[in-house]
Amino acid sequence: MRAWIAIFFARRRAFRERVAREATDLMNWTGEMAYAAARRRAREARGRRDHADARLWAKVAVEIARRTGQDIGINGADRYPDPGRRPKEPTRSRREIADRLVDISRGIAALSAGRGDETTLHNIGVAARQIVGLGGSTTALALAADDVIAACEVIPEAPTVEQLASGLYPLMVDEASRALQRLKTLSLAAGG
Repeated sequence: MRAWIAIFFARRRAFRERVAREATDLMNWTGEMAYAAARRRAREARGRRDHADARLWAKVAVEIARRTGQDIGINGADRYPDPGRRPKEPTRSRREIADRLVDISRGIAALSAGRGDETTLHNIGVAARQIVGLGGSTTALALAADDVIAACEVIPEAPTVEQLASGLYPLMVDEASRALQRLKTLSLAAGG
């Protein structure tokens, strides 16, 4: 009986680790489209009647939504309890910060897919500096922007076979993504 319990918990732990790994990979490779990609894969698996794969990708979608703060299962109309009251519009600086964050995210996705070049790195740097200006030019925000730029500079234009085999390349992309998340947190808090 104890062996069965140990096997059960080992499989459960392995499944959770795989979900976390797939979510990280999907977020790194597809950027802001990760949630939609996971949902699409879950739908395709259900269409093939592959219940194990459908369960995996549904859990990956939930994990991505948890990491990004996305609402799950809420229709657009359900988000606003009073139909006569519209949600407060974001300020112009918040919209501009969000646009620059998306630009950086797309740049990281291009670099991670091997489509980046010096122009991509330059555009990431420009967007990061614009975020600092829009967010109030605090020291913490400037350091976070520098971290994003530095993390993106170490991502090579195309990964070598050795980097992929050693697992080094995804770690570089993951570090750039974490630096972007820190910049996002600081900039949106400062941007009003």
